[in-house]
Amino acid sequence: QAAVAAGFTRRRVLLRHVLPNSLGPVWIALAFVFSAGLVLESSLRTALTQRELSVAIQPKVNGETSEVIGGEALVRWRHKEHGVVAPSVFVPLAERIGLATALTHFVVEEVSRQFQTWREEGLSALPIAINLSPQLFRDREAISAVAMIPKRFGIAPELIEFEVTETALIDDPKRAD
Repeated sequence: QAAVAAGFTRRRVLLRHVLPNSLGPVWIALAFVFSAGLVLESSLRTALTQRELSVAIQPKVNGETSEVIGGEALVRWRHKEHGVVAPSVFVPLAERIGLATALTHFVVEEVSRQFQTWREEGLSALPIAINLSPQLFRDREAISAVAMIPKRFGIAPELIEFEVTETALIDDPKRAD
């Protein structure tokens, strides 16, 4: 945290010298946004290592029969100081700072643990979908590592459905084949 604060102070001083005095409120706003980004980045790294994230399972329901046919894993982050951080904020941040694979590992492990709990409680399991980051497809070892997690927990492969977002296909159409 001290290193983040020191870096912020240096950048604030640089911004003050670069921008004219008439833009004072602008540099304050820029410094605030930059500082908030650094804090969020640092906090996300901590959240992953300290297991401050959680996974919620959203049911998938058959529209005709109203029967629950599976679920989708949704990652959630309740920041200890700032409250709930939207996935639309922290997932792109994770991708930008190289934490997408770690975030995916976390989600797959949590879903696998949930399956294990259901099995121990004698409950039947339905398939759970997990969205994969486009970054994962740039590293074959990362894909293999993620695919091994359910096996480690003894989870049947058909119970986890890995979904690829359209973004992944648009980013790298060659891998779509």
